[in-house]
Amino acid sequence: MSDVLYSPFLALQASAGSGKTFSLSLHYLLLLFQEKHPNPHEILALTFTKKAACEMQQKITHALHILSTNSHDISQEQNIYLEGLCAYGNISKGAILKRAPNIYRIFLASKPKIMTFDSLFFSILKKFCWYAHVPYDFEIQNSDELFLLEIFLNSLSMQQKEILLSLCYSERWYHIEDLYHFLEDLLEKNYESPMILKQIKEKHNYDEVKIIQYATAIQEAVLNDKNASQSAKKAVVFTNIADLCSKTWMHKLKLKDFQYFKKLCLENYEHTFTLLKEEIYNYYLHSENNIFLHSASLLKTFIKSLHVWHKQHHALRIKDVMLRTHELLCTKNIDTDFLYFRLDSKITHILIDEFQDTNILQYQILEPIINEIISGYTRKENRSFFMVGDTKQSIYYFRGSNPRLFEYVSGMENIDKASLRYNWRSREEIVFFVNLFFKNVYIPFIEQLPKKNGGYVEVVNADEAGEEYLQQAITSIVAKLLNIGIAQEDIAILAFKNSDIIKIADFLQNSLDGIMVVKEGSISLLDHIEVKALRYALCYIYKKQNIDKIRFFALANQHEKTDFLDDIHTNNPAEIVRDIMRAFELTSDAAKKFLALALPHRNIESFLEYLERNSHNQPEENIKGIRILTLHSSKGLEFPHVIVVDRIGGQRYESDKIIFRYDEHIQAQQMFAVKKNREYFDEAYKVAKQKNKTYQDNESVNLLYVACTRAKDSLFIVKKNVHSSFDILNLPHFYKKGVLQNYIQAKETLKPEEKEFQRVFLYEDFGKTRKQFAIQKDIIMPQRDVFNKFKERGELFHFILEHLLKYQRNLFSLKDIAQMAYNRFGHFFYIHEIYEMIEQCNQNVKSKSFLDFLSKGKVECEVSFLHEGSLYRIDLLVIAQDCIYIVDYKSGNPSKKEYIKQIQNYKKIVSNHYQKQSKGYIITFDFTFIEIE
Repeated sequence: MSDVLYSPFLALQASAGSGKTFSLSLHYLLLLFQEKHPNPHEILALTFTKKAACEMQQKITHALHILSTNSHDISQEQNIYLEGLCAYGNISKGAILKRAPNIYRIFLASKPKIMTFDSLFFSILKKFCWYAHVPYDFEIQNSDELFLLEIFLNSLSMQQKEILLSLCYSERWYHIEDLYHFLEDLLEKNYESPMILKQIKEKHNYDEVKIIQYATAIQEAVLNDKNASQSAKKAVVFTNIADLCSKTWMHKLKLKDFQYFKKLCLENYEHTFTLLKEEIYNYYLHSENNIFLHSASLLKTFIKSLHVWHKQHHALRIKDVMLRTHELLCTKNIDTDFLYFRLDSKITHILIDEFQDTNILQYQILEPIINEIISGYTRKENRSFFMVGDTKQSIYYFRGSNPRLFEYVSGMENIDKASLRYNWRSREEIVFFVNLFFKNVYIPFIEQLPKKNGGYVEVVNADEAGEEYLQQAITSIVAKLLNIGIAQEDIAILAFKNSDIIKIADFLQNSLDGIMVVKEGSISLLDHIEVKALRYALCYIYKKQNIDKIRFFALANQHEKTDFLDDIHTNNPAEIVRDIMRAFELTSDAAKKFLALALPHRNIESFLEYLERNSHNQPEENIKGIRILTLHSSKGLEFPHVIVVDRIGGQRYESDKIIFRYDEHIQAQQMFAVKKNREYFDEAYKVAKQKNKTYQDNESVNLLYVACTRAKDSLFIVKKNVHSSFDILNLPHFYKKGVLQNYIQAKETLKPEEKEFQRVFLYEDFGKTRKQFAIQKDIIMPQRDVFNKFKERGELFHFILEHLLKYQRNLFSLKDIAQMAYNRFGHFFYIHEIYEMIEQCNQNVKSKSFLDFLSKGKVECEVSFLHEGSLYRIDLLVIAQDCIYIVDYKSGNPSKKEYIKQIQNYKKIVSNHYQKQSKGYIITFDFTFIEIE
């Protein structure tokens, strides 16, 4: 930040990797050092995620700790902050070092307002709950969309239901979620620009007879013209108004502009054509007004349904907190002095991170405070507004974020602009690549200067268009990285869609031995291919619709070679899922989780209904391994080696239901209902639609920019030869720059020695004199070595036996158990040690003596008992007709008194529960059975 000078009102353009978090922290620190009596309560720092807020507070706390450390020699880290503050704020090093200890004490004693937008809105709503008609003890909950829609649909009158059905038919809302999202969007816009819906009061009429009359006149003129070709005659045939609007000749300014009409004598019909297009314009306005009039009625009922949900659950959704806060501050116009009084302190400084991700409602809530600070209407002379953002990293337009806000606010009077030029994240070749291929897309574009030498970039073109060629290219790159010693956890693969993540992960694990993957993102369990297949199988068995059977065999990658599904006669979903998994070898972690979900349900119908009403997260993956995540999920992260993969499959275009025209102050001035071909008859709609498309196209480029700038040491782009998402960058067919190497190995290896850290505590004697700080020395012990694994060895032994016995290897192979064990105990054991213990345990479990013991009765593993308020968990029970056999696994000395006492206690609990005799045993590590009397 050495090239940026402090300004009280500053908009900082911070490209990827330019150190924006450091810049935010530096600005915050300077605000503390500028004040004679610094008060952190007056500084509001806003971010979008809790992680970012925590990171910022930790950086500030750490910086103050470093600056307040008394030492004869200034450390390198201390000097970074000193020089940064001196260069940015024109303050001397001596003044900083002198004041740092006192400012540090003040900061630790306060509760800094470093928070997310959601946390701020929540705190405001809590303070003003009575004014917002919200109970003080409300909670935050995620709503069940289907449950909320159920309340909404039950609240509709018969007339409204007819209106709804008409809308769903005319607007082609094939799923109930389409209606839900439409109403949610309308609700937000109603808060953002309430006058828009109020302007729609009456229907706009059109004359259908005139449309048919004008169109028929042109049609007859073409059909009767002797020079008309068959193509010309075919073009004027239409069945209804919508069909007429889709005709290419209707999209021209004049009839003669249409290719097949050039030789025809239609001059006398140009006026008729103009009248026709004017009437079509009225037709679209009528349709739009019809939609909005009906939607306004439905929206009122939807809002009432929300209130019902709020009362039933005594809770608000996160979005509702923002809306209620907006209503409180922007509609009721609460006086800012009263606002500050309730918030316990006046806000004189505002810092906002990732400003390009701000939506209009969030900005409208903050706007009065920002304007007050900038305009000078405040009792404090020292005030500031500082925002950091990068419109190139705006990728949440679909969530409502508006990058134009950054440009609008940074262009306001009194606000200075600056940019960070250096890239501290990526190495030279990566920075050069980004500068070279993005500067022609972004105009203007500020090229970054690298701070690190080296790096490697390669563009790989898949030989063919099929997804298997993309996956083969990915596998080849991963193998290349592993061969030079790159650790799996240093590799990240970025994909466009959640479904792409699953495909890539499955292909990698099937192609390369020993590969572990961590699938990240908003992947639902139900998105997994094998789970989809199982779900379709259940649907077929329940409904007997052949399409579900076809889908099952396609997803299971099987031919319809058997009548397996038709031969299933049970209605128990867990039994069906288990049998299908065995028959078709569906053994992924996701399939096993799906089986677990099916266990509590007695019939297929209840299980399918449960799946419809509940969302399910992907099961936990390996702790260590190659990370595979979506481009959206990668924002804010960085990785040593990044592989960006082209979109697998085609582009899916999701059209908005409503688009808006905004004025220069980012206020919505007009609302349009999206209608096919409308742009050819309505100029205002055409302009709004084009701008909306421009925003979406810009976001597509931004997504590529975010992906490419995640890489620190190497960047690989795997792209398709045709219909590639990278086409807009005009990448060459072949690009390879730099030297691929393992930079991690080049670093000095740290020895596992003791490190001393200082933790600071502030003692308070509640109203009396505040005492000085005490310093506690925390000794962090070195990483455990192979000689300190006795306890972990016992836990591993217990874990392996549990899985071998509980699952009887019906679902888990030994390899599966080894992988799960390595996830949990890999910090202490090598994989070959785990395999050795699994093999040893497996042999003993299959031994005749052990099988004879298990054959005494019904076997149950990990059985829990609640006894006298305490929970007991027994490793193994064998329930015979006349006796209960209790088994506990111990790797230590079986004669320990606490072991014996534990088994004796188990015997009392079990005997009391089953009203039978019980016997207790300990199994030692060498599988010796020891009975405890």
